[in-house]
Amino acid sequence: FARLAWISAWIKWHYPAIFAAALLNSQPMGFYAPAQIIGKAKDYGVPILPIDLNHSDWDNTVIPDPAARPKEGLALRLGLRQIGGFREEWGKAIEAHRPFVSIEDALRRANLPRRAAKLLADADALRSLGFDRRDGAWEARRAQPDQLPLFAAAEAPELAPEPSMNLPAMQLGEQIAADYQTIRLSLKGHPMQILRPVFEREGVSSSAQIGAAKNGATAKVAGVVLVRQRPGEGKAIFVTLEDET
Repeated sequence: FARLAWISAWIKWHYPAIFAAALLNSQPMGFYAPAQIIGKAKDYGVPILPIDLNHSDWDNTVIPDPAARPKEGLALRLGLRQIGGFREEWGKAIEAHRPFVSIEDALRRANLPRRAAKLLADADALRSLGFDRRDGAWEARRAQPDQLPLFAAAEAPELAPEPSMNLPAMQLGEQIAADYQTIRLSLKGHPMQILRPVFEREGVSSSAQIGAAKNGATAKVAGVVLVRQRPGEGKAIFVTLEDET
């Protein structure tokens, strides 16, 4: 066990992007959630790139990035496997047929069901097509996967033109909550940073404040529960809490 720990520590220090990608591609495993793995990689200076229909493989990948940590020079691109409920066969089909110019193009050429488009939109993975999360969700629900838009329009009954929708922009807290619901992490921020004013009024400290507190002091702390683990038949439950600090 000591040898494995030493080897892991060496790889983590010298190749943090590769180490993080390998751990993410091996999930579920171990005591650390994807959000913690990504957070630690960012601490090591690894640029993290979001999931995107036209850029992400099924697996998490590493790509050259001059802005990354000089020792490694790599960035980590999150993979489609991070999207809850997304199937590997869909991810492999996307890899084989991209780039795509529209949602309909992706559904047709990669032979994807409309549910795949909905999951991609909910995960905010359509930015390369010009859609944010909310607009992408709207477009995904309107997409016709079996026909080119021109033919679909030609065969449709004559109706009044659909009005353009000015959907309200999602607030940061909504974006972060949606990220955790779909991919279990967020590159936009941390849930606790949105809730911090509420906890400050209740006298709840951040983990940074706990670390600076005097020995023996009583304090309250709050955070997002990332992991619950009950080893073997033991009665103890280990809980990992995380906040924005």
